[in-house]
Amino acid sequence: MHPDAPEDTGKTNQTTSLTRSGAVLLLVRLLQATHYAILAWALVGWMIPSNAWLTAYLICMPMIAVQWLLNRNTCIMNNLESWLTTGQWRDTADPNQGGFIAGVLDRVTGWRPNGHQTNMISYGLLAAFCLLAFAHLFVRGAI
Repeated sequence: MHPDAPEDTGKTNQTTSLTRSGAVLLLVRLLQATHYAILAWALVGWMIPSNAWLTAYLICMPMIAVQWLLNRNTCIMNNLESWLTTGQWRDTADPNQGGFIAGVLDRVTGWRPNGHQTNMISYGLLAAFCLLAFAHLFVRGAI
């Protein structure tokens, strides 16, 4: 070992591991915040008084539904969060896996719908909000 080299105490690997854990935790929190922002946008986006935003909304909302259908009723955001925290694409121990909306409803109302109810609520709201966005565009004279 070179005399000017720092002594290897084993703390470097431990510090790197902790830094990675902190970075992963930060990334997971950022993903969760983004997930909540997408949910908020899905709930109120139909009210934005802009033809461009309403058009984007009408394009994106069905894309959200399709990715959910193709991913077995789970949002890819949940998958990314699970992968970062557990190393698994699907974490069966995570109550939000495939049930983010159910988890939000449980936290807000105290009622946790089952999978079928969650799908009915999710797709029903998505269809209703798309109809509202379409009506908003119509009222604005864009259609």
